[in-house]
Formats: sequence, structure tokens, C-alpha cells
Amino acid sequence: MVHFCSTFNTAMFDDRATKPTLAENMKEAIVVEKRTLAIEKKNASEERKSKKVTFRDESKKKVTKDPYDMEGLQKVLKTMSNEMVEIKKQVVESSSKNHLGILKEINQ
Repeated sequence: MVHFCSTFNTAMFDDRATKPTLAENMKEAIVVEKRTLAIEKKNASEERKSKKVTFRDESKKKVTKDPYDMEGLQKVLKTMSNEMVEIKKQVVESSSKNHLGILKEINQ
């Protein structure tokens, strides 16, 4: 019977030697926890990046106009024509004022 107890006791200690200690379990748990947090943090940042919405200002896009756009060309020609008429009026007014000024000087 004594022999059985001593075999049992050594078997119990042998079984214990293969099991990790509490400190080893704690170290492993800490490592696993750190890895888990790192993965969660990475996933969260990737999620934010994938959900990122960018707004583009459509007004800044260059609209290429057809260089032979007849309506546009007609508007430009009409504007230029009106400006030329205004310039001619100003020239006539200024020249008539100059002539009147010269005539006044001669008459005095």
C-alpha cells in the first residue's frame, strides 16, 4: 500500500510539472490581450478609413466648351459690337468738346 501512495504522489507531481504555472498563465493572458487590443484598434482604424466620405466641389470642374458654339460666339460678338458703339460715342463727344473749346478760344 505504501508503494501505491508513493507512486500516486509522484504521478501527481509529474502531472503538475507539465501544467503551466499561474504566472505563466498570466503572462500568456497579457500577451493575448495585447494582441487582441492591437487587432481591434487596427480594425477600427480600417473601418474609419473605409467609411471616409470625400466631397468634391463640382463647381471647380472645368467645363470644356465647344470652340464653335454658335450661341456663345454670337453673344461675344454682340458684346464687342456694343462696346465699340460706346467707344465711338465717347470719341465723338470728346472730339466735339475739344472743337467747341478751340472755337471758344478763337472767338475770344
